[in-house]
Formats: sequence, C-alpha cells, structure tokens
Amino acid sequence: MLFLKDLDTFLSQQNGLKLADVPILTISITCSENMYKGLYIPIHEEINILQAIHEGAIGAVISSKDKVPSHVPTHFPLFVTEDLIQTIQELLQNYYQKMKQEEWETMTNFIFYSEDILIKQYTSYDIAVDEQYVKILRIINQERKGGEKR
Repeated sequence: MLFLKDLDTFLSQQNGLKLADVPILTISITCSENMYKGLYIPIHEEINILQAIHEGAIGAVISSKDKVPSHVPTHFPLFVTEDLIQTIQELLQNYYQKMKQEEWETMTNFIFYSEDILIKQYTSYDIAVDEQYVKILRIINQERKGGEKR
C-alpha cells in the first residue's frame, strides 16, 4: 500500500498539510469515480478538486502548468509535478518495489480510465499518451499476477 509520504521521494512541491502516515487506498485519473482515501491525478479532465474530495480523495497531484484552483481547501494535500505521466510511472515503480519487499492485507487500487473520454472518443483512448497507458497497465497486470510475464 502507498502512503502520502511516498510522494515526497519524487515530488518536492506540496501545498496543504503533510500527512505522512495516511494510506492511499486508491489512485484515480478521474474525479467521477469513488476513490475512498484516494489520490486524484487529473490527466484528461479539467481539474475538479471539490468533486474528487466528494468522491473520497485525500490528496491530488496536478501539473505545474495548471493553476491551483482557488477553491482548494488550504489543508488539502496538493502535490505539483512537471509531468503527470512520469509521476504515475514513479508511483507504480514505488508500489512495485514496496510489494516485492513486504506483504499487505490492504492493496492500493488503481482507476486508470475515464468514462468521459470513452464517451467523447469512439476509438477509446486515441491520445498521444496511449503508449504510456499500455506500459502502466502492463506494470499493474504484472503486479497483480505476482510479477509473472504475459
């Protein structure tokens, strides 16, 4: 399982409270899904921190190119990165390394799809980062199968 403190290893800029020992039970790229104790990383949608909080987010990662929404509660952990895709890859690598070192009863869930994108685009994720999604999904599938290769 990941914790908010794990983000400190590769994300230096954070607004809000530093809640080191708070577990991340879900990582989601959309705010339209339930993300109990989740980390919200808006890759393909307009940033909606309040909706993410309503769905259970306990933190978020946004691009340094985006303006921090004025309505974000001051205590809400908000991390800033240069590259959201790279941040997700680093999170997955961190998760994978931790899984190899210890066993957990509670695992972090990943929500890497967005119904909004699927509805708008009849060809699924027809975007420039398709290859990155494939890499991310391969890592997740390998983790869930105990490191077996497909």
